[in-house]
Amino acid sequence: MEKYRVVKEEAQEADVYNDGFPFPSYNSSDVITIKRYLVQVRGFLFWHTVKSFKKILPAARLLKHLRALTDL
Repeated sequence: MEKYRVVKEEAQEADVYNDGFPFPSYNSSDVITIKRYLVQVRGFLFWHTVKSFKKILPAARLLKHLRALTDL
């Protein structure tokens, strides 16, 4: 059974504008997609995030290091 894994997560965030009105307005063209790679460990019921990275290479290095530690 796998104990560690890397998962790619994409989240969308919208920029908030305040055009002098009391309520913020959202412009659909200003949606930002954030990509990150999560290194996760298996818990009793769920997967828990150990660390998140913007690029895949550091995430893969940490995953390899954690797997090497558990093989000892």
